[in-house]
Amino acid sequence: MTAMRGDLVAAARSLAELLSSPIGAVIAGANALTVDDPDLAATRDRYWASRFAFADALVRRAVERGELPPGVQPRPAMDMPAGALHMRAMLTHEPLEPDLPECLADVVLFGLHGPAAP
Repeated sequence: MTAMRGDLVAAARSLAELLSSPIGAVIAGANALTVDDPDLAATRDRYWASRFAFADALVRRAVERGELPPGVQPRPAMDMPAGALHMRAMLTHEPLEPDLPECLADVVLFGLHGPAAP
């Protein structure tokens, strides 16, 4: 396992645990309110800014180690697993299986290496 894969799995697992917890249900409900409440919107924005900074550092380190090519965009590295986890937790109410973080990390890494040859 590369360090990048381990980092992605850890980030996805952390978010999956949060979304599966009682506080995750509160966060899901509060998310709907952020449109009308500037204080909640500011809190949401600070949270996601920290996650995007984390993704930037994660991808930068992977590029420095030679695990990813230069020019990889950090944002999709966070958007893809976070989007899949939020979709299941908040929209479809599907369970977040224990192996889902590993699966999402593999999907992200395959996509980050570029499109398949024709």
